Amino acid sequence: MSTISASEAPHLQQIDLTKLSLQQLTLLKQQLDKELNVFQDSLQTLKIAQSKFQESGFCLDKVTPEAKVDVGSSLGMRRFIYLLGILLAKSKLCWLIGVI
Repeated sequence: MSTISASEAPHLQQIDLTKLSLQQLTLLKQQLDKELNVFQDSLQTLKIAQSKFQESGFCLDKVTPEAKVDVGSSLGMRRFIYLLGILLAKSKLCWLIGVI
């Protein structure tokens, strides 16, 4: 028998899964599957963002005062939102947010 503790969150209610009908259990499983997919997608997105962040750190470490910097680099964030990065100095990066 599965139970959910309500001691940490008093607004939640405890449900005895053995008393649910087959249809209710099926709906519960479908909802849990959807939520799990959202969490998995979010985790994948976070891993991609982490990788890009680490890569940007490696690239920034290679910038020296003598290095030529492309000030027109843009980063696509979403379908219509872009960031334009301008490197002012090795320790100063200016981001301009725009919508296309």
